[in-house]
Amino acid sequence: FPVTIFMPMYFCTAADAKHYPLLINMIGSIHKHNFNDTVEISVYDLGLTPQQKTELNNIKRVKVCEIEQTNPDILTDIETGINRSVKGLFSWKPVVIKDSLDKYPYVLYLDSGTTILKPLIRH
Repeated sequence: FPVTIFMPMYFCTAADAKHYPLLINMIGSIHKHNFNDTVEISVYDLGLTPQQKTELNNIKRVKVCEIEQTNPDILTDIETGINRSVKGLFSWKPVVIKDSLDKYPYVLYLDSGTTILKPLIRH
């Protein structure tokens, strides 16, 4: 007989308004392949609109979280080259991972452009 194993899954990611469509795709791919195992998808706000935050908070198992301001430029667009700027030089990444690990026993960080193509665990 097949054995069903429940593996609680905790995800964290971060996005701004520009990356919102990619974020929605990522959440949909997690829901498609791992909905029953997902406890929470923490989405850290890098500059989402109020409407986007409301929409996200209405998606099952998704929670919008604020980023701790550990440095004054953590959410500032910083030019890194011609036509390229990076929010806080990615200094927010370890902050969101640590915050998630303070809440959960473990976490999988995914960039908002990630798409899950098959279940992450076997049952």
